[in-house]
Amino acid sequence: MDGRFRFDLPLKTPVQVLLKTPEQLTGTRRLGAAMFPVNVGGRGPIDVGALFVPNLPAGVPLPAAGSGRQVVSVGDGLDLSLDPAHLKAAPGHVLMHLAARRLPGARAAALRLPAGERVVAVYALHPFGATSDSPIGLRAPSTLAAGTAVKFRTMGELDGTLSEPVPGRATGRHLATDLSAGITHLTYLVISR
Repeated sequence: MDGRFRFDLPLKTPVQVLLKTPEQLTGTRRLGAAMFPVNVGGRGPIDVGALFVPNLPAGVPLPAAGSGRQVVSVGDGLDLSLDPAHLKAAPGHVLMHLAARRLPGARAAALRLPAGERVVAVYALHPFGATSDSPIGLRAPSTLAAGTAVKFRTMGELDGTLSEPVPGRATGRHLATDLSAGITHLTYLVISR
């Protein structure tokens, strides 16, 4: 009744699992997917606390295929540079809208990054699980000093592992990937430095 779950997992070695909820796009609120990687192993309960389920904005219509590369503002200041003809929906889904919601700082900071890196921002992306045959360029608002190096990654939807980093830089007003670089999977976008 209080939203807690218990799973008895007889594990011999620790594993990383992903706690995930599906998107819910019908009803009065559009909910993005919740994603939280957890290391499971040993004995005793693991309390991950409350999962944060982001409210998605209404979204913007996907540009028409054949219109070439487009820059689309998808929510909370995030711009995607993509070719709509290269996007593919996750199985069982349809591509209609694009949306993003930036996670609050405390929720974003809970994600595990490689040693020495810090989270700058995390965005929940919609349509969750969509892929692109060409890189999707990124631009996000930021006050980091111009020239600061950053990394853009997406989170794997099965176990929460992070993709290979895509390099980017701060302009003083934004964080952006190089023109020819970007992500290819819409899940959670993790920006770090």
